[in-house]
Amino acid sequence: MAGYFRSDLWIKSVLGPAIPGAQIYVCTQPANVTPPITPPRTTPVPWQGPNPQALIYSDQGLTPIIQPAISDSFGHVDYYVLPGL
Repeated sequence: MAGYFRSDLWIKSVLGPAIPGAQIYVCTQPANVTPPITPPRTTPVPWQGPNPQALIYSDQGLTPIIQPAISDSFGHVDYYVLPGL
């Protein structure tokens, strides 16, 4: 089993209070984080969020988390990833 690393994030506003319910995406590089621009008079291009999304887990690599990860009422998010991400 590969050694997974835990990442802990606290999401806060510029003034300091926690931001509950923030959507966190974990991507590999190079990442595409900008929605496509639709030319005039054409059908909008659906955007599925940033990509390519990395595999993240709620434990040591057994239970995958579907992205986005959502921050709790304290603005905290945690997940496990492979080394080097």
